[in-house]
Amino acid sequence: MRFVPLAAALVIALPALGQAPSDRPRFGAYIDASLAYGAYGLNPSGCASSSCPPSNSATGFAWGVSLGGTFNPNWRLGIQMNNYTTEFSDAFHASITFVTLAGTWYPSENNSLWIRANIGLASVHVAPAGGTTFAGGVGVGYDLFPVGTEVSVTPWMDYMTQITSVPLGGQSGSVRAQLLELGVALGLRH
Repeated sequence: MRFVPLAAALVIALPALGQAPSDRPRFGAYIDASLAYGAYGLNPSGCASSSCPPSNSATGFAWGVSLGGTFNPNWRLGIQMNNYTTEFSDAFHASITFVTLAGTWYPSENNSLWIRANIGLASVHVAPAGGTTFAGGVGVGYDLFPVGTEVSVTPWMDYMTQITSVPLGGQSGSVRAQLLELGVALGLRH
């Protein structure tokens, strides 16, 4: 979580880094792929200490994709996937995938700052158990157009969390995953 102050400073400074062309209308379909670095935590509850994954956070790289459509210059709706895999310890391998419906709001038609809300599912597997539960999240980002108006480079920050916990299979207890990511996406018609 040490990168949070740096991430906040970057998001605040993004409008000074570049603007989207003011004559570029936001319309049609979009797609992007991203690479992120972040803190990923598993919060176990109700299980014996020997059968619980560790509750401390891990840090590392993740990847994601999103695609969707534009309803008007201020609103987009799409599908977003965030994926992370790690070894929390020798005994616990974790795979965390969030697949959510993402609503993105651009406060201004002439500015590239956006705010996103997500609702959907999270699949968490802590070897050998796991499952899928409801999840949600929020994010913020800024579309930059270094070359033309079709391809964007988008710095962003997301917080994703499971709303309900995943039972640990035959073991007693459950686990809930959270992601805090800082990433960069390469998008088409963003």
